[in-house]
Amino acid sequence: MVYLGGTNNLEPLMEEDINLLEKIGSNPKFNMVVQFSRESVGGEAFRYLITKDEDTKVIQSTPVSVGKVDSADYRVLKDFIIWGEQTYPANQIALIISSHGGGWTGIVEDTVQGSFMSGTDLQKAVREARFETNRKLDVLHIYSCLM
Repeated sequence: MVYLGGTNNLEPLMEEDINLLEKIGSNPKFNMVVQFSRESVGGEAFRYLITKDEDTKVIQSTPVSVGKVDSADYRVLKDFIIWGEQTYPANQIALIISSHGGGWTGIVEDTVQGSFMSGTDLQKAVREARFETNRKLDVLHIYSCLM
């Protein structure tokens, strides 16, 4: 699972990231899912099952809108984790979080809402998702500034 908090000036780079993920794509033994919030559409977020594709300029995976969200709200991350685990069950689960980070200040920045997800909020999202699904993450990777 890849959570892209792109409701900031990183949105174009995150589009490139999705295109790179499409070079790998999902397959019958491996599902790659993404939630991507976008500043250019006022904070609307989209979920993707990443499909294999060699075009590195255009995202070919089908987006499904989840509406406008505050990508820095821990409940939005928690819902994505639960959705990913329930929709695409797996023996092993990895979560990658990418956005602007601020070290101790926060992990995901949402400039539309003017908010930042704190480390405590990240912990709440993961803990509450684990409680609801009875599954724990095998890997958590944070790809944010100053982390």
